[in-house]
Amino acid sequence: MLITDEATGCSDEASVVILTTSITNVDLGTLLLPNVVSPNGDGHNDVWRPYLPTDPSRDITSLFDTFDLNIFDRWGQLV
Repeated sequence: MLITDEATGCSDEASVVILTTSITNVDLGTLLLPNVVSPNGDGHNDVWRPYLPTDPSRDITSLFDTFDLNIFDRWGQLV
């Protein structure tokens, strides 16, 4: 595409390539953070991870470069 500034007569040409991706849009405002983990192998809350209520089985941890998690005991002390 060629673009020309009418006021100065300067012009430039550019192109944009849009690639397909398997990544879908995720509304992080709906992200839920569990407040419990029980790694006992029963298949319920064995692994702590953020999830979306619309798709709780989807692993979205790859969407984050990094994140910090602090664990506190019932008395508010950092574990």
